[in-house]
Amino acid sequence: MHLDGTAIWSGIATEAVAATIAGESAGYFGDGRYDIQFMDAFARARRAQADDFPPTLKLSLILGEYMADNYGKHYYAKAQNLSNDLAAAYDDMLADVAFSRSRRRRRRPTSVSIRK
Repeated sequence: MHLDGTAIWSGIATEAVAATIAGESAGYFGDGRYDIQFMDAFARARRAQADDFPPTLKLSLILGEYMADNYGKHYYAKAQNLSNDLAAAYDDMLADVAFSRSRRRRRRPTSVSIRK
C-alpha cells in the first residue's frame, strides 16, 4: 500500500487545494482563530493576480474543480478513506518495529561497572 501513497495524497490534495483557494484560504469547521485580515488580503490578491499563480497551482486548481464538478466529492472521500487505511498499515508496521527495539533494549545489562 506504500506505493499508493502518492496517488492517495493527490486525490486529497487536488480537491483540498482547490476548495481552500476558492474559499479565500479559509477551511471550514476549524477550531482555531481565523486571520480575517489575511483572508481579506488573500481574496483581493487572488482576484487581481490569479494569472501570476505558478503553473502547478493552476493545474491543481483546474483538476480539483473538474473533479468536484464532475464527481462531487466521491474521489476525495475515497482518498481520505484510503489514507486512513494507509496510516493504520504504517501504525501496525511501526508498532512491530518499536516492540522489537524495546525487546532488544531489555536484553542489555541494567548495571554498568565503571573502572577508575
